[in-house]
Amino acid sequence: MKFMILNEKGKQAEKFANFLGGKSGFLKSGDSYDIVHASGHLLKYKKPQDNVPESYAKQFNDWENLSSYPWDTSLFKWEYEINPSGKPPTIEHSKKLLKTIKSTSIGQDAIIIATDNDPSGEGDVLAWEIINYIGWKGQVYRLHFKSESKEDILKAFTKMTNAREGDDQALYHAGLARQQFDYISQELSPYATIVAREHYSTDALRLGRLKSVINMVVWYQNYLRKNYIKRPFFEVRFKDNNNHVFKREYTEDSVFRFNDKSSAEAEKNNYHNSQIKILSKETKRQQPPALLSLSDLNVLVSKDGFSDTAFDSTYESMYQNEIVSYPRTEDTKITQGDFDELLPFVDKMADVVGIDKSLLTHRTLRAKHKIAHDDHGANRPGIKVPNSLAEIEKKFGKVG
Repeated sequence: MKFMILNEKGKQAEKFANFLGGKSGFLKSGDSYDIVHASGHLLKYKKPQDNVPESYAKQFNDWENLSSYPWDTSLFKWEYEINPSGKPPTIEHSKKLLKTIKSTSIGQDAIIIATDNDPSGEGDVLAWEIINYIGWKGQVYRLHFKSESKEDILKAFTKMTNAREGDDQALYHAGLARQQFDYISQELSPYATIVAREHYSTDALRLGRLKSVINMVVWYQNYLRKNYIKRPFFEVRFKDNNNHVFKREYTEDSVFRFNDKSSAEAEKNNYHNSQIKILSKETKRQQPPALLSLSDLNVLVSKDGFSDTAFDSTYESMYQNEIVSYPRTEDTKITQGDFDELLPFVDKMADVVGIDKSLLTHRTLRAKHKIAHDDHGANRPGIKVPNSLAEIEKKFGKVG
């Protein structure tokens, strides 16, 4: 068969070409291939006023009139237009890439989607935007790789899936729904701005899928505080010789919380001293906490003053250099294979971060950290271990 491999970006295409032996050639299976790439999303939805029937265009273009909202989303045609890309981003750059992709697809038997394997489905959406735009009607396969290491990439070619059906299509539609929800949420910003300006002077407010929820949480918490009514109550508590305080667990229908002191005093008469009995003793062991998701790691790094943008771009760069694992994952467990891959590098990693290797006595995968199957696994070091933190800082800065 003749395959066209579609990568998400140029750097990814360079890696594939390096691993496979060139931008064109033959796979181990004997099938031929040609590598092409996008540059992120080469297409985007048209502006709202251009994505509805012409008779509604004026309404959807009137951003300063409350009567324009909420939008009737059933009117959207969900049509795309070319999205500027490259550095600096230009329409011409995107057009050139799309032209190359379309011309390369001619005469091929199938397209292989080899974009980032995101749990959110964004990589699949990005690829299908292009596939639909060039009018490809043939077979489409999906390449699933956990990392961009040579071993994982080559292994992925032996277990490609039919991207037009099953889980691959489900992931694509999940990503598409997320994309369309983001698009619809554009109306929140002008609506909020119009309402806010009725009360005070403000720049345009930027809201969306995430900020709108955060604003709602903040508003509701302020509402609760504003309407809070302080009500004193009384309950019986017990303090032992070690100053440990015990009390009954409170529930909405609890009979152990009283509105007046006299009722609590009466309840207190039902309590008396008792002889403490030791029923059993056992030694407890504390295991390491759960592994880090990307958002967990981001929070830790942000405490040192680094922005989300700096974190994301640095992590992506370190991933491309195989210093760390795949970035866009919320997994908090790993497979036995993930663990076995990193185990030989443990001592070298300890040296890099200044950990006494003699403390690393537990070298088997704990059950609490283990999962049979995963998308990418929790965030962890990559297979290329640097010689020192100074080496990391020189190449990736302090955030690295």
